Amino acid sequence: MINDFIIYGNGGHAKVVKELIQLIKGNIVAVYDNETLYDPLAFPDAQVVIAIGNNECRKAVSEKIKHPFATLIHPKAVVAKNAMVAAGTVILANAVIQEQAVIGKHCIIQPNVTIDHDASIGDFTIIYPNSYIGGEAKVLDNTNVPPNSFISRQTVFINTELV
Repeated sequence: MINDFIIYGNGGHAKVVKELIQLIKGNIVAVYDNETLYDPLAFPDAQVVIAIGNNECRKAVSEKIKHPFATLIHPKAVVAKNAMVAAGTVILANAVIQEQAVIGKHCIIQPNVTIDHDASIGDFTIIYPNSYIGGEAKVLDNTNVPPNSFISRQTVFINTELV
């Protein structure tokens, strides 16, 4: 298991990511942002975590990165054995991801989020704290799910709207 991490971003979400990496005994070898430019040749064995809360910025940065992407899951999160979590996603404390849920690339699943069975979360999506995503619901790419949201079973959700 690769234990070296590069963090891209140095704002509020990066603070949370740094703490999570330290908690899992990871080694942060570099932090890049707009002032410290990313070097694709540095630390060739490290994985990158894009620690930027803005979905569009996270997507733009992901297209420039040459390193493999890390998937971070907080030790106090519960992820079912048959759930799928794509590269670059960060799942924070007390989140629950149920059986056969699918979480896309570079998502941020905040604390106390529940994603029920068979739900799907699109790429570059952030789900804010205390939200519930019902079974078989779909949250589309590049969506912000506000704090304390309740998304009913079998619904489609994009950018704070049911469709």
